[in-house]
Amino acid sequence: MATHVNTQEKAHKLNELVEYYEVCIKTEGKSPKPTSWYSANLKSFRNYLKSRRLPDSLDNIDKKLLREYVVYLLKKNR
Repeated sequence: MATHVNTQEKAHKLNELVEYYEVCIKTEGKSPKPTSWYSANLKSFRNYLKSRRLPDSLDNIDKKLLREYVVYLLKKNR
């Protein structure tokens, strides 16, 4: 039985996809270090969206928003 995210019932929420990613990686026996790095970065982006009161639907994420996030990270790490 195949497990998948039903894209018609869900609004492509980043949070749900991060959780699904973590489950997939664990069941595939991937190395935990890169997995936790990817998860932490995705959660950081999700928190950025929350801080700006933006929805975490993938339908609302575009190049402009991603570039704004990169600028935010650059300023934060100075």
